[in-house]
Amino acid sequence: MSIVVNIVSQTASWIAADGRASHNGIIVSENTPKIRKINEHVCVGYTGTLETAEKILDKLSAPERKAAFDVADCKSVAVAICTIVNMSTIAESSKAQFVITGVNRGYEMASYSIGFDGNIHEHIPTNKDPLKTIELSNCTHGLALSDYVLPEIGTYGVCTNAMKIGMERFIEAVSKRDNSVNTNVTFLALSAPNRPEYMFQCE
Repeated sequence: MSIVVNIVSQTASWIAADGRASHNGIIVSENTPKIRKINEHVCVGYTGTLETAEKILDKLSAPERKAAFDVADCKSVAVAICTIVNMSTIAESSKAQFVITGVNRGYEMASYSIGFDGNIHEHIPTNKDPLKTIELSNCTHGLALSDYVLPEIGTYGVCTNAMKIGMERFIEAVSKRDNSVNTNVTFLALSAPNRPEYMFQCE
């Protein structure tokens, strides 16, 4: 089981994933990408059966499907992925999880998670609840992403540096408890359309 984590605020979204991939309990790669950019303002992270998730995303971007699916914003991408899963003949399509993050139809920063049950869950930050956290994994072993990110926010403020350090430390802590996760972290930052200077800081 791999791990993808996401934090979204009203001005930005940060997403990170480990790089380990395994098949039937055997590690096959230590540098597998688990985050895919859909367009300038939307990206998708995925876990579970990675081959299945990638096939679903390939269908989303296939030339014959582009006219059928609206992928301009993160909610539309979430709906399109659910549609593909529900009409899919891909074996084990219920064994993939997704988090879709970026700009939604209302030009707000938002995230939408799709679990093994195939349902869409909406995560939109508000003034009262300014940071939404999403953890796609069943291997966190009681660890909480916020416990690793909040101390960094206390040091650096709500910024990309704090999120990157906190997410990397969280994934490292999980990797010490679960050998299906490694510390080869992919990190991506997206910003709201009115803050282009922070758009897609990727390492």
